[in-house]
Amino acid sequence: MTTPAMVTNLFKTVDELDVKGFLSFLTDDATFTFANVPGVTGHDEIGAFIGGFFSSINGIHHVLHDTWEHPDTIICRGEVTYTRLDD
Repeated sequence: MTTPAMVTNLFKTVDELDVKGFLSFLTDDATFTFANVPGVTGHDEIGAFIGGFFSSINGIHHVLHDTWEHPDTIICRGEVTYTRLDD
């Protein structure tokens, strides 16, 4: 299945460590949960969380292997590589 352009653009924005770009994909009242950390809600909280995370790494790279679309959901399967600050 072809990956929707919106999904490709979302992961490209994340890989560029672009907080504002990432937030542009979210509604103002979105809730974001990463790993087992408690979720945060709204652009201010999400932006602060993501900005903190991005500043703790030197880079990030996503490779999408599969995507599936349902009426109101897109599911992605892939790999992510994080580059630490000490490379």
